[in-house]
Amino acid sequence: MLVAYAGKDPGDIPYSMKLTDWEASRQSRSYQAYQYFRRGLDTLELAEKYQVKEPTVLRWITKERSKRLGLPNPEQEKP
Repeated sequence: MLVAYAGKDPGDIPYSMKLTDWEASRQSRSYQAYQYFRRGLDTLELAEKYQVKEPTVLRWITKERSKRLGLPNPEQEKP
């Protein structure tokens, strides 16, 4: 299986894809983590909740924040 860039979670919805109603029912972990972070949970709590390391949660939140602000994905491979 090919991966878009190092560290990309294969289970996540592709970065360029917009959520439709059907896909919103299967939200990516990065979207969920971002929503929890906005509600006040800190990254260490989220890492424990998802059973991953804290840098992974930080990467998810950064990716989702960039997506919401219309900025390029900082993890994406540059041409």
